[in-house]
Amino acid sequence: MDHVFDNWMWWIFNHLPFSYVVKVMDCFLFEGPKILYRAALTILILFHKHQGKLGNSGNLTNAVSHFCENMPLSEEKFMKMAFSIRSFSRNEIKRLQLKNELELNSRDRVSAMTISASHENLSLKMSHSFNGTAIALQPCKSDLLSHKELQTIWSWLPRRLAIYQPTLLFSTEEHGTSILTLFSRTSGHGPTIIVIKNMENEVFGAFCGSDWSDRHQHGNFLTYFGTGETFLFTIYPNRRKYEWVGITNQDVSLTGQMFMAGDNTTLTIGGGNGEGLQLDSELFNGQTKHCDTFDNEPLCSQPYFKAKIVEVFGID
Repeated sequence: MDHVFDNWMWWIFNHLPFSYVVKVMDCFLFEGPKILYRAALTILILFHKHQGKLGNSGNLTNAVSHFCENMPLSEEKFMKMAFSIRSFSRNEIKRLQLKNELELNSRDRVSAMTISASHENLSLKMSHSFNGTAIALQPCKSDLLSHKELQTIWSWLPRRLAIYQPTLLFSTEEHGTSILTLFSRTSGHGPTIIVIKNMENEVFGAFCGSDWSDRHQHGNFLTYFGTGETFLFTIYPNRRKYEWVGITNQDVSLTGQMFMAGDNTTLTIGGGNGEGLQLDSELFNGQTKHCDTFDNEPLCSQPYFKAKIVEVFGID
């Protein structure tokens, strides 16, 4: 069935009559991509309702396409039905998108391939792919991650980022230990990956799904921001990913939606009855505790730690 729904957007733009597309795009300018989901769901509902009248087509993909081309409702009734769909919030759409992406990632890991990186003559086991093509990571400068460890983190990223390469944006070894420098060098680069090695040589960190410049969206007040793509992880001595609790739980409290926060004194990923990961203004003193947002264990052996090295990678 997957192949039937993979091209759902073409139901609208390739198979609906042009007059319907005009109506959809007119609403798109005001409501955004949400109307596309409404239109696609309306097509499915109508197709299911009229399927008995259409008879056995033998090919579901062609049947849906043919149904769209001969839409039985007028443009006005079609749009009215689309907007009558209830319980269709943007948060729910985002939650379902993330859940679907994680399921797709799981399939990729099960069918992970071993490919040859010809430019390095290395066999690399890739657990992430994009449209069926495994992406070999290029070597990236790092004082705390091996190439294999970086590959592991890359396999956890959202699928849409799989075709990009890592870039070292900030390192305490090279750029000093000021949180303002970290923000300055990472702002404007979109999602980033923060990796920390503590004095016990444990390695852990976080994928930050939003740009750190978004911390200013409420002025100078310290507030949480970000999306459910954000996650915490450990690399050494154990490898584990802690995803947002909202991916598997629909009823998420406000304390379970505290993804990222930062100002001139602190940087935090994950909140709610504890900070999942936090660093001070000098990127030296940190803490990691269980938090409601990720339902995680502390990322290292001690809840309060001293950072030996902090690195931040961009995705370019």
